[in-house]
Amino acid sequence: MKKSDYRTHDNVADEEMLMSLSGYDDHQMDEDFTGRVMEQIRQTEILPAPSGAIAGYTSNPGRRRFRRNVLWAGLGTAAIALAILLFLLPDLSALQQIQSSKSQRLLILPSEWSDHHLLEAKKAGVVKLPDIEVTDQGYTLTLQEVVADPNRMILNLRITDAKGQPDEEMMSMFDITQLQLRNEEGLEIGDLQGINHMSTKLGPDKFRIEYLLLTYYFKGEQPGDTVFIEGKVHELMLDYKTNDRISGNWSFSYAADMTTANALTVNTDLSKYSYTTPQGLEILMKGITHSPAGAKIEFSTLLKDELASQVPENRRVNLGVRYHFENAKGQIVGSLINSKYSGMSDMYRVGHDLQLNWSYYFTELPYLSEPIYFVLDGFSIPVESDDSLTFNPALLKTKPAVFAAEGDILNVNNIKITETQTLPGLSAWMAISGKFSNEFDMDKWMARDGNGTEYDVIRWGSYREGNLITFGQSSGNSDLVYLIVDGMKSIPKELTLIRTVTDKLFNDADWSFELPCSAATSQ
Repeated sequence: MKKSDYRTHDNVADEEMLMSLSGYDDHQMDEDFTGRVMEQIRQTEILPAPSGAIAGYTSNPGRRRFRRNVLWAGLGTAAIALAILLFLLPDLSALQQIQSSKSQRLLILPSEWSDHHLLEAKKAGVVKLPDIEVTDQGYTLTLQEVVADPNRMILNLRITDAKGQPDEEMMSMFDITQLQLRNEEGLEIGDLQGINHMSTKLGPDKFRIEYLLLTYYFKGEQPGDTVFIEGKVHELMLDYKTNDRISGNWSFSYAADMTTANALTVNTDLSKYSYTTPQGLEILMKGITHSPAGAKIEFSTLLKDELASQVPENRRVNLGVRYHFENAKGQIVGSLINSKYSGMSDMYRVGHDLQLNWSYYFTELPYLSEPIYFVLDGFSIPVESDDSLTFNPALLKTKPAVFAAEGDILNVNNIKITETQTLPGLSAWMAISGKFSNEFDMDKWMARDGNGTEYDVIRWGSYREGNLITFGQSSGNSDLVYLIVDGMKSIPKELTLIRTVTDKLFNDADWSFELPCSAATSQ
């Protein structure tokens, strides 16, 4: 696992949080390619923005809980154990060349897609083949396919050189802010939630980007009967290392007809379903939308007085709701195994931070064809705490100091004064290991020396998630994870470690209901 800074959500760098959510291929790319992709991430800042500072995109101001089991270079997509592919990647070596009126276009055949709803979208006629191909300065930009669906719109974009070969540099570094989606009133709609660089395998450990898949979700509003895709493309990257760019005009406009998908979209009212957990989190269901290319479920949450009093005001948006879907046999179904690990979500405030609205998007949720149940597993939220550990750092040479509270175990194995390029200035680095039954993301720690001087504490490292969160256990090297006492320049004789905020997990919810497909109505 890579050493990473997983400080509090408010402090994690945006680029660190993007790596798994942006949906890159799972194969290993060469170092040069990785550099190009990460440079694009740093420049465009796509997924999730903890501080809401991303220009041009609406991000989730709360916590995004999508991770793979092995996580973090950052939040854990580093946030988020997960590079979440919005749909499973096809075998591109089996792709076919389809002749257009202007050139050879490389399209994904829906029969090869593992994504059930994209296959349904093709059958329903909502996958469009735009006649958009713009050439300037010897380079051609082609809008090859558009999935025109009110739940998610997918653009298949390709850039080729004068020989008709895909230009990896230009696609890996394409400035996606040059694209906008607009409704019939001219308002910009749709949030970019995924960039997939689709590649062919040329040989052992050698791949070539063939095209980009850009996935947008429509949050809070229906897109209408027409979505205008506007490309104001006047610059392409020539060389990542030298930052050379080429100017030209690759602009285009395409009107995506949404009427077919809108006519096939089914909206189901869920407002009669509600539940309050023993701790005081109220779940108010709103509705579920089923379209040819996906599904979306919406609900709101409300913190009741007693629970709200335990949560710092600036942490109320850091609520994480856990749920899953299962069939009549109790088997987990759909693309969402658990809301904590996958699925694209949008959370936004409703008037005040005690009530939040949630929208979750799924690539597959077959509730119209078989009985499917929504099952609430629980939730997590940062609560104030004062659990502490006081120890003599000199004794760490013989045995670790052990912090134990709320079902969490943290071992302080050693401590040293050092600094790094990413965290300049001397600080006390405590190598830690342990297992947590609660969450880890939103914990807040501080330290106090024997003289009463207090210090901020930064968390840094990687961890694994399963039934328990484990850290500092990879290859037996406990120094892979640190708590860093920021600015401490010498090791004191006595040190107190205090967890002031616990990312508390509440998993005693007892609620489920069947999604009422019989009550669905088409619009």
